[in-house]
Amino acid sequence: MQAKFYLPDIDATRTFGYHISQIVKPDTVIALSGEMGSGKTTLTQAIAKGLDIQELVVSPTFVMINEYHSGRLPLCHLDLYRFLDQSAGKKISEHDEPSISFLVSQLEEILQTGALTIIEWAPILEDQFGLDLNDLCKNGYLSLDMQTDPNNDQCRSVTVSTTGKKEQLCHLLFSDLCGLSKKFLSN
Repeated sequence: MQAKFYLPDIDATRTFGYHISQIVKPDTVIALSGEMGSGKTTLTQAIAKGLDIQELVVSPTFVMINEYHSGRLPLCHLDLYRFLDQSAGKKISEHDEPSISFLVSQLEEILQTGALTIIEWAPILEDQFGLDLNDLCKNGYLSLDMQTDPNNDQCRSVTVSTTGKKEQLCHLLFSDLCGLSKKFLSN
C-alpha cells in the first residue's frame, strides 16, 4: 500500500507528524528516507510533541540513538547519516564494523521494547549493511520517503508505504493515517 501526501509548509509537516503520533502503537517502526533537509527531524519532533514527550528532541546524528521516555509511548530515535557512504556501491570498511555490530545489537534490543522506533536514513541499513529491516521488525514498518519541492524549499512530498512480511499493524496504521491526513493526500 502506498499514498503520497503534499505538505505545503512546515506547519503542515508538524500537523502530519501530530497525526502520526495519534495512530502509532507500541512496536511501531517508522523508516524515514529523503535528502538532507527534507524534514525528517522536524517530522520526528512533531511526532514526539504529539506523544507528549517533554524532553528536547534533537537529531542523534553523532550519538546515533536518542531515547525519550516521558510521553505516551517511549520513543527511540536513530539517525544513520554518519554511516552514509557517498560512493555508491562501496561496502563498509573493516574500521566501521565494530560500530555497525554495536548498532545492530542496539537496534535488535530496541525493537523488543514496545517503543515507537523512528530511523532516519533507514535505507542505509540495507544499502550499506546488507540488513533487511523486514527481518528485524515483528510488525513490519511504515516507510516515509520525504522530498523537498525543487521550486519551494518549504514544501514537502511524503510517500508513505507499508513494508514488511508482517504488515497487519502497518496496514491499520496506514489506513488511519490516510483518514486523518486526507487533506494532504495527493491525487
